[in-house]
Amino acid sequence: TMSLARRRRLVEVVSERELLVLEDNPYGLLRYEGEPLPPLYKLDGGVYVMYLGTFSKILSPGLRLGWVVAPPPVLEKINLGKQGADLCTSTLSQLMVHAYFELEDWRDYVGSLTEIYRARRDTMLDALAESFPPQAEWTRPAGGLFIWATLPDFIDTTDLLARARRENVAFVPGEGAFLDGRGRSSMRLNFSGSDEDRIREGIRRIGEVIKEQVALYGTLTGEPEPQAKAAPRQAVAEEDGGRVVKLPRRGAGRGRRAGGS
Repeated sequence: TMSLARRRRLVEVVSERELLVLEDNPYGLLRYEGEPLPPLYKLDGGVYVMYLGTFSKILSPGLRLGWVVAPPPVLEKINLGKQGADLCTSTLSQLMVHAYFELEDWRDYVGSLTEIYRARRDTMLDALAESFPPQAEWTRPAGGLFIWATLPDFIDTTDLLARARRENVAFVPGEGAFLDGRGRSSMRLNFSGSDEDRIREGIRRIGEVIKEQVALYGTLTGEPEPQAKAAPRQAVAEEDGGRVVKLPRRGAGRGRRAGGS
C-alpha cells in the first residue's frame, strides 16, 4: 500500500505534469488493521485523478457492476466507449444495487464482510507458517483479498501450478503481475472464496508440492535443507516520498525543441 507521503507526492507530480491518473480501488473498504488512507482522488480533488470502484467486492461478485468518477470531458469519452462495447450494463443489476442501497445499511454489511475476511486472512497466515518451507516468505496484508508469497528463486510458480492442479488446488503465478519477467518465483493466494478448513487444506497441499521441489533441488545440487522456520514477512511499507524520477517540465521541453529546429 502506498504511504500517505508518497500519495501526496504523486498528486503533486501529476498536477505539475498535467497527467491523468486512473485509480482502481476495489478493495479500499476491506481493511483489517491500521487507519484507512485517503484515495488519490480525494487528495487531488478530482482534477487529474479518475476513480474506479466496484460492487463485486462489497456486495455480490455476480453483479459485475462498478462506478467511475472522472472529469466531465473524460466521462463523455468513457460513455461512448461503453456504448460501443456492450451498449450498457444490465439495467436489472443497476436497479438491484440501487434498491439495496436505498433500503439497507451497506456499511454494516461491509463491516460483516471485513470480519469474515480478517478471520480467513489470519487462518491463511497461520497455515502458511505451518505448511510452507522455511525458504518461503509472504506478506501480511492490512486489507484486500490476497497474500503474496515468494519462494526460492529456483522455483518457477507457473510450472509449480501444473503440479499443484494435480492436487486439486490452484493459485495465480506471480509473473502475471509484471511486464518484465519478474515474479516467476512468487504467487498470489486468495483467502476470500473459501472457508477456514478449505484454506488450511489448500495451503497444506501447496506446501507439500513446494517442499517436493525444494527437496528435489537439494538432491540435485547437494545443498542441505535449512531446518529453522522462517518468520512470515510483514508487508513492506513504501518509503515516505518514494522514488521520483526527474522529468523535464512540459513547457521547458517544448522550448528546447523549438530552439533546436
